[in-house]
Amino acid sequence: ATAIGSDAHGGGLEARNLTVGFSSASVGRLTVTDALVQGDQARGGGVFTGTLDIANRDSSLVVLRATASGDDGGGAGVYVQESCNIAGVLDISQCQTAQLRAIGGGLVVRERLHILESATVSLMNVHGTGQES
Repeated sequence: ATAIGSDAHGGGLEARNLTVGFSSASVGRLTVTDALVQGDQARGGGVFTGTLDIANRDSSLVVLRATASGDDGGGAGVYVQESCNIAGVLDISQCQTAQLRAIGGGLVVRERLHILESATVSLMNVHGTGQES
């Protein structure tokens, strides 16, 4: 999946609010693979969202091989504009941002990040490269 443009967001997926699994009885699994966002303000190579909730310990969001490339932006794996609540699994692997002002090779959360005791968060092989990284 690819998004290209001067203000491109969410190479794999863009959502205003993203919830994976609704309750302990509802399990959700979302996988984004081989995604790219490219542009002047490229954000969220794999996923770009306002809020992210991984609602229970059996639900998961996996982002594998995502890239954000451009002059400004970041969050090659996942970019969250507001709050991120993780009760389940967040796995971001093999993601990179290659920008002039690169931030968050794997994950960017602009406001609040809550990782609950039941959660598993893995950021493996993520990179941010640039002049002002």
